[in-house]
Amino acid sequence: MKEKEKKGEEKRVVSLTLPLD
Repeated sequence: MKEKEKKGEEKRVVSLTLPLD
């Protein structure tokens, strides 16, 4: 897995766990 893909995955998880304003 590339670093960029890993970062994107983490960012997506954060988006799902945090409420979107």
